[in-house]
Amino acid sequence: MIKKLLLCFTGSFLLLLSVTSEATQVNYDATCYSAPHDTYDNLIDAWVERNRNNPGLNRTYFEEQVSRSDFDSVRQTIDCRWLVYQHGPYQIGGFMLKPYDDEIENLPVIIYNREGYGSRGSVSFRQLITELAPYVEAGFVVIGSQYKGGGGVFPNQRNGDDEFGGADVASILALLDIIDQDSKADVSRVGLLGSGRGSMMSFLAARNNDSFKAIASVRSLTNLEAWIDVRAANERVAAQYIPDYDSSRLEALAQRSVTEWAGDISSTTPVLLLHGARDRQIPPEQSQQLAEIFASQGHPHRLQTYSHGDHNLRGYEGHVRRDVIEWFKEYL
Repeated sequence: MIKKLLLCFTGSFLLLLSVTSEATQVNYDATCYSAPHDTYDNLIDAWVERNRNNPGLNRTYFEEQVSRSDFDSVRQTIDCRWLVYQHGPYQIGGFMLKPYDDEIENLPVIIYNREGYGSRGSVSFRQLITELAPYVEAGFVVIGSQYKGGGGVFPNQRNGDDEFGGADVASILALLDIIDQDSKADVSRVGLLGSGRGSMMSFLAARNNDSFKAIASVRSLTNLEAWIDVRAANERVAAQYIPDYDSSRLEALAQRSVTEWAGDISSTTPVLLLHGARDRQIPPEQSQQLAEIFASQGHPHRLQTYSHGDHNLRGYEGHVRRDVIEWFKEYL
């Protein structure tokens, strides 16, 4: 059950995350492998057609991104689901990946918190099979939310508004009910994995629920006031999505910045911080500052900086995945 949750902040800034005591209801649960994602050839054809005006994104390119053998292996062994679940008055899009094997039960769970804002950055089928499926192959169940206001629902469904770390955090906490209802998943062993905006969402979720056993955070967004100073586009995002931004800017940014309240994260929740040293969009100082705070508090953590890593950590994808898997294998 999702219990009543409150966030209290400096001054009069108060945010109610959830007031429902009802179990989260899944209203749509369907395979991710529906056409054109049912076969490798159909998948590649669809990707090529979607990008027909971009000569560089041709068949050869996509076949290099996803091999036939890799697709077939995922298709045959991993049950990939698109979800729509109800939380309060809203329908929220989500996804879940788990082994097909009926004899497998009580696996540790990774909640994946996506990047982006609104529907931009919502998790795609391609991400499911290339970025998240390897965690299932490593022995985890993976589940995630597209967030309130993040799409992934049917056109006639009320999806709400993305608040970029406001009431939309409850969309993540509601996943615990779904996990608890699945025999393949062990709700007592749940970790949080997030990148960029998703890292902020992970810290906010952990602040409001101390049951999470570990956090792995990639290109962590820990100080929003510093982040909006990096480029003007960042403040435009904040102003567009954060409610009452103009009238409560400092409070809103502080509420979303773990560096302001790192002590609220349970000391029994170890945190892995992974960052590219050459990240210009979210500078590595964001992770370094949080690591310094954790060190001063005696909070268990590890900071890993990839010396030549850019924002997308190109060339380090395998290293990141290995480090995340090792972290969750140790703590979940």
